[in-house]
Amino acid sequence: MTANANVEFEEEIIKVDTRFGVLEVPKSKIFKFPFGIIGFESHQEYIMFVLPNKEITILQAVDSPDIAFPLVDPFVLVKGYKVELKNTWISALKVEDKDEIVVFAIATFRRGKNGLKMTLNLKAPVVVNFTKKVGAQIILEDANWPIRYEVELKKDKNVEGDK
Repeated sequence: MTANANVEFEEEIIKVDTRFGVLEVPKSKIFKFPFGIIGFESHQEYIMFVLPNKEITILQAVDSPDIAFPLVDPFVLVKGYKVELKNTWISALKVEDKDEIVVFAIATFRRGKNGLKMTLNLKAPVVVNFTKKVGAQIILEDANWPIRYEVELKKDKNVEGDK
């Protein structure tokens, strides 16, 4: 008997309800968050997708369309931001190489007198191992980063939406 290297298997597709509509996602693109997100510990499976502006990534709970977190790259927005992963997190996230992980900050948007305001949770970043499809929100206990770090937004219709 000879092996056939040209055999392909159909990947299972799941439908995920989101605030942005129903998305069809290959099951292999689901990220496991074994500890959940703080305050949402029972939701442990998420998908990630980038909004059209390419600056915001959405972390969407697979089992609930109402649970979605906007994520941004804190290193681009906050000078001097640094995350030091403890060995327990390196193990929990199955990190073998630092290039496997990406660090995000959860963003919160609010309308104020002067337009849209964004704050970042720098104290508890979301760390994702894209190779192993596992992530966690970790609390930086040794760092003095704030939970609400205000970022000044430029007037941009991609962020605020068309008016």
